[in-house]
Amino acid sequence: MLTPSGNPTGEVAIISRFIVSGDEEEFNRLFKVHEDFMRSQEGFVDCYLLRSTSSPERFSHTGWWQSIGSYQDAGETAEYKSQIQGLSTLAEMVDVDVYATAP
Repeated sequence: MLTPSGNPTGEVAIISRFIVSGDEEEFNRLFKVHEDFMRSQEGFVDCYLLRSTSSPERFSHTGWWQSIGSYQDAGETAEYKSQIQGLSTLAEMVDVDVYATAP
């Protein structure tokens, strides 16, 4: 759900899409470390890493959070930023967006 100003309330999904161009095994290893970190953060609910069946270099990650604030707090940590920097050497971020439950 959204407030009248368009801000999400309640649980949100952060959906990121990217193209892996580096070593796939290393990408999977680093992403597992990143997911383990996220699972340890307050407000984290669950996540899924998906791979395109038609373009195997394309991945999508969906992370569920109790609130946008929980996600933002995790994203401000030095560990999160370092992990994203490491992943960026192996994959190009196509887009990332925040989704709220539709009414």
